[in-house]
Amino acid sequence: MKTFFKKCTASVLLAVAVIVTAASCGRDAYVPVGFQRISPDNADYRFYVPDSWTNVNDGNICAAYVSDTDRSSVTFTGFEINKAVFFAEIGSPSDTSAGTEAVTGSTSEKKLVTAEDYWEYYENELLGTLGSPEYIEKGANILVSGRESKRYDYKATVSGIVYRFTQTVTVVNGTVFIMTFTTTPELFEDHSETVDSIIGYIEIK
Repeated sequence: MKTFFKKCTASVLLAVAVIVTAASCGRDAYVPVGFQRISPDNADYRFYVPDSWTNVNDGNICAAYVSDTDRSSVTFTGFEINKAVFFAEIGSPSDTSAGTEAVTGSTSEKKLVTAEDYWEYYENELLGTLGSPEYIEKGANILVSGRESKRYDYKATVSGIVYRFTQTVTVVNGTVFIMTFTTTPELFEDHSETVDSIIGYIEIK
């Protein structure tokens, strides 16, 4: 169950690392005007950023930042969740061997199958690494590649510096896709339209 948390956290911390500190991914012949594809050729998604941004690729996480003078950054990653059935447990555990929702006494269990489920289950651990988060918008409905997703906008303090985060979470057939935009509060509005375009151009196969 920690796999999702670790990879979610990794994408956030990489985004912060890009700000405070380049091999590129594959290219396409067909890209939105003014954009470049930075996702690998073998990925089950396509992720585009503006041509002027600097590409960074860290293993399975693609990333880019604006410039040497503006380290506002975006990351995108997709990974399969554990194939075992996930349950969020409240109270003492009960038998889940049948792989169905169950209620036993004071225990309530549900499968974690939506973006909202994952965020609810992991947010305390995930956001705990970022200090005390201040939500600007939590769990807004959004379409990513035509699929129902959730968007989370919040501020958090990392090493004494306040950052502004935007994350989208999309779940497709047992795979979680996470986009993270990181900047400082004063620069957020400068990039908000570009970030909306980046989200709009995401393609999940």
